[in-house]
Amino acid sequence: SPSHRPVAALLALALLVVALARPQGGEIAAPGVTEARDVLVAVDVSRSMLAEDVAPNRLARARLLVRALADELRGERLGLLPFAGSAFLQSPLSADYEIFRTFLDELGPDMIPAGGSDFAALLTAADEAFGPADPASPDAPPPADRYLVVL
Repeated sequence: SPSHRPVAALLALALLVVALARPQGGEIAAPGVTEARDVLVAVDVSRSMLAEDVAPNRLARARLLVRALADELRGERLGLLPFAGSAFLQSPLSADYEIFRTFLDELGPDMIPAGGSDFAALLTAADEAFGPADPASPDAPPPADRYLVVL
């Protein structure tokens, strides 16, 4: 019918414009962070950490703080590095928080026979624990944000 021609022509023109715009369905993947943060927790286990100037003592308080930190993290890799007169990586960077907590509970002055607080040994052990940014290219940026928390 002649009265429907203008409506049909407008509809055809609208569909042609839509077709030329080439609409596409689906989702657009937003770029996301693919690497978690690396958090290495260094805890002084020297005999001075048994001082009771904070209740019950410095070492127990440090454990509580670290446990609270671990409870707040989601997906980060955690590592534990006790130090005194020397330092060693007790729990490598991992997303296994239960192992981390187990090692945390075992911290004590008897772990490291050398007394004192050797911060140079701590930094050397931390550097080794984080490892190179990229073994094939040591000058490449690190794959994740890296944090060293020292108590």
